[in-house]
Amino acid sequence: MDLRKVDCIQNSLILPLKISDRYRERGNIEAQFFSIQAKLKANGQKLYTPPEGQLIHDIESAWIRLEKAEHEREVALRDEMIRYKMFSILYNTSRNFSED
Repeated sequence: MDLRKVDCIQNSLILPLKISDRYRERGNIEAQFFSIQAKLKANGQKLYTPPEGQLIHDIESAWIRLEKAEHEREVALRDEMIRYKMFSILYNTSRNFSED
């Protein structure tokens, strides 16, 4: 069996949980922000304006950059693990030949 298939199967079991937790967290942040805005508006108070760099679209952009960086790191780690497994197989194969 191809080593990449094994890694993909393992990751496919873990990844959906990780992604759903992130979207839930991001959704909670947005919901809390809009809840605060709605309460301020209902009380006739000035709406909260986050500082520059902390607006909803700024957080969304940062989140996308984070996900992209994590994906790139994950791919690099997976490739390195495959490389390590291949070296391990080659080492064990050559060791078996040298023992004969």
